[in-house]
Amino acid sequence: FPGDKASTGYYSRTFDIPQSWKGRRVLLHFDGVWACASPVLNGHELGVHDSGYTSFAYDITDFLKISGNVLDVKVEQVSRYSKFDTNDDWTLGGIYRDVWLETMPGHRWLEMPVVTTTFDSKYCNASLRVKVVVADNHKSKVAGNFPSFGEDCQLAYSVKDADGREILSSAGGSGTVIRVQGQDATDKEIVKDFSVSRPVQWNAENPYLYTLTVSLLEKGKAVHSRSVRFGFRQIEIDNGGV
Repeated sequence: FPGDKASTGYYSRTFDIPQSWKGRRVLLHFDGVWACASPVLNGHELGVHDSGYTSFAYDITDFLKISGNVLDVKVEQVSRYSKFDTNDDWTLGGIYRDVWLETMPGHRWLEMPVVTTTFDSKYCNASLRVKVVVADNHKSKVAGNFPSFGEDCQLAYSVKDADGREILSSAGGSGTVIRVQGQDATDKEIVKDFSVSRPVQWNAENPYLYTLTVSLLEKGKAVHSRSVRFGFRQIEIDNGGV
C-alpha cells in the first residue's frame, strides 16, 4: 500500500460468563489476528500483539464481570513487522482464527506440558520426558523472600495411543501419580521420565500421534488437566547430517 497506509478494523463483542467461573482464573486466547491486535476488555487495555501467524493470550481474571463484558479489538493491517512476514505476497487483515476463553482454578493450576522423546541405541524402546509447571497463586504467609508451604497436591499422568488405548496411566501403578510439595506463590517445574516399550515411531509418511494428559489433583480430586498430542521421534545430527 502506498505510504504503508492500509485498513484498520474495529471489532466489538459483548458476552457473559457462567456464575460458576467466579474466583477462577480466566485466559483470553487469540489464535490468529493479522497483523497487529490491540484488545480492550471493559475499558482495560490488555496489550498489543504484532504478527498474525502466532497465537497469544491474556490473563483477564481481574477485568471480568459475570454479565455485560465488552471486548473491543483494534486490528491494523500494517505493523512494523508485517513486511518481514509477507515479503513478496499480500494478506487480508482481520481476525481469521478463533477467539476463545479458557478457565482454570484460581489458586493453583497447570501450565502446558512439554514433551521430549529419546530412543535407545537400537531405536526400539523410548524414554518419555514430561515437564510441567505447577503455578501457585496463594498468598505467602511468611515475610521476606521465603514463601510459605501450603497444602500438597498430586500430578497424575496418562498416555493414550491413536486408537484411544491407554499405554500408561495412574491406575496402572508405575509411579504415574506423584506428590508435589505445596509452596505458596511459587511456580514449580516438575520433570518426570517414563519408559515406553516399542512405541509406534512418528515419521512424515506416518505421523502417528499419542495423547498425553497431566491432571492436577487436590485432595485426590482432579481440578485441572492439560493434554498435548506428540509423536515418538528423535532428531539428531550425525557426522554433519541431520
